[in-house]
Amino acid sequence: MAITEHDLGPKDPATATPRRRPGWIRRTTTIDTVRPDDIHGRSVVDARARDGITLSDGSWSTIDTASYLAGIDGLGGMITAMEMSPPDGRFDVLVGSSARAGFRRLIATVIDDPIGADSLLHQLLDDLPGATLVAGYAIQNHEATVGGGLMTELTSANPEYLLDQADQCAGWLSDGVMLSEFRAVQRLPNVVGPPAPDLDTDTDPDAWHEMGDLPPHGMRRRRRLDLGPVRSDGTARFDVHFRDNHVNPWRGDRVVHEYEVTGTIDATRQVATDISVIARVLPWVECPGAVGSAQRVLDVPLVDLRTVVRTDFTGTSTCTHLNDVLRGLADLPTLLDLRDRHTPARTS
Repeated sequence: MAITEHDLGPKDPATATPRRRPGWIRRTTTIDTVRPDDIHGRSVVDARARDGITLSDGSWSTIDTASYLAGIDGLGGMITAMEMSPPDGRFDVLVGSSARAGFRRLIATVIDDPIGADSLLHQLLDDLPGATLVAGYAIQNHEATVGGGLMTELTSANPEYLLDQADQCAGWLSDGVMLSEFRAVQRLPNVVGPPAPDLDTDTDPDAWHEMGDLPPHGMRRRRRLDLGPVRSDGTARFDVHFRDNHVNPWRGDRVVHEYEVTGTIDATRQVATDISVIARVLPWVECPGAVGSAQRVLDVPLVDLRTVVRTDFTGTSTCTHLNDVLRGLADLPTLLDLRDRHTPARTS
């Protein structure tokens, strides 16, 4: 078979970051992955995060920041270095561990209160396995463009490795576009997403935390989580943006995955009472079929979402990257608490 336009997923990326609103709290995170030596060599991860509030006069007040630099072995995915900012010896145990399998269980032994003082750092660390997995797209894209390479050799020599992952999510549907193409040519098809609009508007330097430029083959996972004031009925609105982008050496900055999620939480019960998902950019035509899975988070305690999504959101009705978005909603109780402790953010 040959991939055609109708086999591909949506390609409608967001073009701007919503204006900050008085009384709203905002959490932003980015995880940048670059390969400074060689496309198949080690990775350097630059992870940054910030919490803050827009005050009644529209000015920005930063509450907290967190960041780390990590080195990851190019073949095995082992963490070779981890430098926290500010320095924190608790996380020395991460060096020598896998950035993929078992990493979140290891984090749980270091951070025992992920919705407390370590919440911001926990989000950055919890997102590392997903960001590391997606960063492999840079290698796939390179090999699909120049030919050959380690990934091509591995998949052609051991196709069962990929076929065993069939039906793990909507995009990996056993008889879907991606795996059907793989069976036909023994090579994963490569999709190049749409150009990535710049979300860092010159008109609002406080919209996002500071981040550097990505070099060729670099990948960035970025999140924005906005939470509004608690209204008279005890509810609050939330607004989420999630994007993976890749700097294609030949075609520039491109979006790989992108979701927008909005909804309402009951601030007293701390559960989501409604949720809506827009799949803006996804690789395959089957992928948007997973958006309905988001309804399954309703009335689940927000603090339990990371566990519930990991254990219950599996199979072709789900999307790995939407799952990553939904897991992040577990941070909403933390943002509620931050508002209570930062009274200047309150509005009438």
